[in-house]
Amino acid sequence: MALIGRIRKNSWLLVILIGGALAAFIIMSMFSGNKGSMGGDQSTIGNINGQKIDIRTFSSAEKIQQFLYGSSSADAGGSRRNIIWNYFVEDALVKETADNLGLAVSKEELIDLQFGPNPSPIIRGRFVNPQTRQYDPTRVAQFKTALEDGSLAKDPNWGPVWAYQEKEIIKDRLQSKISAMVTKALYTPSWMVEQVHADQSQRVEFEYVKIPFADIDAEVELTDADYKTYLSNNKAKFMQDEETRKIDFVVFDVAASKVDSANIKKEIVDLLPEFRNTDNDSSFIATHLGFIDKAYFKKTDLNTVMDKDIVDSLFVAARGTVIGPYIDGGAYRAIKLLDRKVIPDSVKSQHILRRADANNPLGLAQAHKTIDSLMLLLNSGSESFDSLAFYYSQDFSNAKKGGDLGFTAINKMVKPYNDVLFFTGEKGGVYKVQSQFGVHLVKVVDKKFETNEQSVQLAYINKPIIPSEVTQDKIRNKARTFLRKNTSLEAVRKAAAETDDIEVETASGIKRNDYSLGSLGAGSDSRRII
Repeated sequence: MALIGRIRKNSWLLVILIGGALAAFIIMSMFSGNKGSMGGDQSTIGNINGQKIDIRTFSSAEKIQQFLYGSSSADAGGSRRNIIWNYFVEDALVKETADNLGLAVSKEELIDLQFGPNPSPIIRGRFVNPQTRQYDPTRVAQFKTALEDGSLAKDPNWGPVWAYQEKEIIKDRLQSKISAMVTKALYTPSWMVEQVHADQSQRVEFEYVKIPFADIDAEVELTDADYKTYLSNNKAKFMQDEETRKIDFVVFDVAASKVDSANIKKEIVDLLPEFRNTDNDSSFIATHLGFIDKAYFKKTDLNTVMDKDIVDSLFVAARGTVIGPYIDGGAYRAIKLLDRKVIPDSVKSQHILRRADANNPLGLAQAHKTIDSLMLLLNSGSESFDSLAFYYSQDFSNAKKGGDLGFTAINKMVKPYNDVLFFTGEKGGVYKVQSQFGVHLVKVVDKKFETNEQSVQLAYINKPIIPSEVTQDKIRNKARTFLRKNTSLEAVRKAAAETDDIEVETASGIKRNDYSLGSLGAGSDSRRII
């Protein structure tokens, strides 16, 4: 069902991006140039205790983080940038505190923290064996050799990374020293312990009357002057720790026109004959950016994400039937029925696991080689599955039981394993499966059929209903004209109120380090505006 949910969600993605980008374009046009609206130097992105952080330094740190940990969709929300900024803040504060206390990390200490018997937690966390998930000193030794012969400094990737890592290690070590000083300086004298114990042991009884000052008597009438006086006398209670901003911006709805919708529908219709008659569904789907999955879905599953009439048609149609196009989730979609059969309710299996990390090609290749060798032994009849699992499986929770996982319900295992058990594997068959845990040798021992309910396998072609370039150009020109005619906030508000398809939105409580801006959402455009 994860596939169908993803199909439904992805249809809106391009529409949202276009709308957000256009709105951001309108605002950004007000802030063009090398200087900000208040005359600030845009090469400086922040100031920490008088120390300026320029955009080159920050971007370099961001590239290093991306090299170490890769990119992810979460970065669109600025999580990595926020982490890097916090690092610069911590580094500045730690250095200032350490200087005041006379603390430092010598060159010899730094080398020991990198290559010694008790390395820094940063080294321990970054240099691990992908198979054992434990710290691997041999990998660090390789970097030490490269550092000593000068080749590491010349490496365009690892050279800057190692220099940045040394700064991380120094900061971490200084933090540890400061923390140790504070911990050892804390002391609770015996008289204070005795006093606290006496206070907690003493008991008294008393009577009291509660006067609810928080509840205003109905006979009391408060005026605006009362509120202003209270605020004036209690300003400290309402002071915010961090400065914020509030902005208004205009939103132009960038939606597909009727002509756009008709053209997109025609694209789907033109593909239907080939979609219906192809003997290679996987290739066709890959060519036309559709979706296909090994999974089978029951009627009850599909009823939650599809129109009931379409679902009913799928369960009576012949294999190869194509239904559509129809609109679903902001897209035109057509579905092809690939297969229909009864799926077991539970499957019993055994497995042999050789752990490997997909990011370690050598380790992964070795895991495949081991599983292939075990498959040959099993097929030759010289060894039993139970004995091979006992000696070679790295899933120690069941290796001694011959890799027995018992009966499991559908979708309880990782997807590649689940697909073999319920959709592609036959009872008694042995299959090689790669998952995020490594490479498995899987034996399908038994299958239980209780409900005997039909399930269908589907393929989709999908075209999101998005505005064409012509439509986008029209809205973009409209936005430029609007901006040219209305150069003040009051003029913008007045013009928007007089136009049906233009709205003024407000984003408030914006902080200096935020990455999200109202309906524009999170992303680099929002961050630049902030």
